[in-house]
Amino acid sequence: MAERYAGEVIVEHEYGALEGASGVDLLKSQIAEARGAMPDFVLTVEDMVVDGNKVWRAPWGAGRMLRQAPPWS
Repeated sequence: MAERYAGEVIVEHEYGALEGASGVDLLKSQIAEARGAMPDFVLTVEDMVVDGNKVWRAPWGAGRMLRQAPPWS
C-alpha cells in the first residue's frame, strides 16, 4: 500500500514520527507502529483536498490499545 500511495516525501507533523526517511518508509513505519499498538486499528479518510503537489486529509481512526504509550513532554 505504501508504494502505491506515498509520495517521495511526506511532511509529517506527528510527534515521534520517523525523521529523514522517504515517504514510503515513513508511511510503512507509521502503519507498523499503529498495528503494533492496535491490531484492530481502522483508518478512514473522510475528506481530502489535492492542490498541485500538496494533499490535506481529514481521517477518522479507531482501535483498542494493547499497551500504554510512553509519556512524553
